[in-house]
Formats: sequence, C-alpha cells, structure tokens
Amino acid sequence: MQYLETFFEKQAQIVATSFILGLIFGASYDIIRINHILCSLVSYRGGKRRMRRGIAPFLLVFFADLCWMLLVGAVFSVWVYRVNDGAFRWFIAFSAVAGFAVWHATLGRVAMLCAEAIAAFLRRVFALLVVRPLRFLGRILIGCARTLWHLTGGRILGAMKRQHAIRRTERMRRALRQDLSFGERGEIS
Repeated sequence: MQYLETFFEKQAQIVATSFILGLIFGASYDIIRINHILCSLVSYRGGKRRMRRGIAPFLLVFFADLCWMLLVGAVFSVWVYRVNDGAFRWFIAFSAVAGFAVWHATLGRVAMLCAEAIAAFLRRVFALLVVRPLRFLGRILIGCARTLWHLTGGRILGAMKRQHAIRRTERMRRALRQDLSFGERGEIS
C-alpha cells in the first residue's frame, strides 16, 4: 500500500509541475507575441488578433512560432524524460496544455492589453530618441555631401563639360568652314 501512496503522490507532483510548466510556456509565448507587437506584425487591439498582410509578416510570425514550438517541444520532452523516466503519460501533456490555456485566458489577455500600450509608448520614445536624431544627422550629412560635391566634383565635372562643349564647337566651326566657301565678293557659292 505504501508503494501506491508514493506512486500517486509522485503523479500528483508531476501533474502540478506540468501545470506550472504550461504556465511558463504561456508566459514565454507572450514574450514572442510582445515581440510581434513591437515589430508591428500583429495587433491585439479590441481583443482580436489582426495580422499585417503580406508574405513577409506571415513568414516572420510563422518562423518565430515554429522556433518557439521546437524549443517548447524539446524542453517538454527533456522534462518528461527527467521526471517520469521517459514514460509519456497523457495526463502530463494534458496538465501542461491546461496550464498554457489558463495562462492564455487570464494573464495572457492582460499582458497583451498592456503590451499594446507599452509598444505604442516604446515606439514613440524610439522615434523621439533615435529616429528624429538620425533624420537630423542624415540631413546634415546629405547637406555636407552636396556642399563637398559642389566644391570638388561638381566643379571638376563642370570644367570637363565646358571643355567638351568647346571642343565640339570648334569641330562644328571647322566643319562649317569646309562646307561653306565664299566667292570673290564674299558671297556664298
């Protein structure tokens, strides 16, 4: 009888830790979803998931989810091997899925609502601290590059164009002189 009590106690402990592992998986997936929100690939406003259209956003979300699934599968497999000597039991997977579902239905919704607001705030801060200074710096660099070109390469190119135009004009004058011949009185014959 002692063996059965120990056996059921171990199974209850495995179910509880599997449930906690499911909660951890849910939290880790929320990190992936927050990354999708920060990259503007997905929006969860209004409680509905709206994904940006196009092949690139789809592929980015798909491969991020695929990598997460592979990692979660590997972690779950190693964990089952460790706690239950590699014997897979349906109740272990069920309790992990239940933990994931509980996280997704409760704290996951709150996390996504907060993530939208935080992502909007971070985008504004990023625009103010990074994008605007880079635009300003870019305008300054473009202005400097234009001035430098005008003072060096532009002058050289202008001089080369003038020399080319002078040579072309001289060739045309010579050709015109040969084509036109003047008679004794200065008339064109």
